[in-house]
Amino acid sequence: MQYQAEKLELNVEFIEAINGRELSQDEIKILSPDFYKSAMTLGEPGCSLNHLKIY
Repeated sequence: MQYQAEKLELNVEFIEAINGRELSQDEIKILSPDFYKSAMTLGEPGCSLNHLKIY
């Protein structure tokens, strides 16, 4: 990815991602109280946290 970015003369920054599958049950309940009532996957809370982290 770094090579591709350099070829396109893009300035990129890589971050340490949050793996939603590694969140505890308590963290999931705080992030999404209705998690177990929906069809959300374990990756979705992690994805949302990653978006918040980069902004």
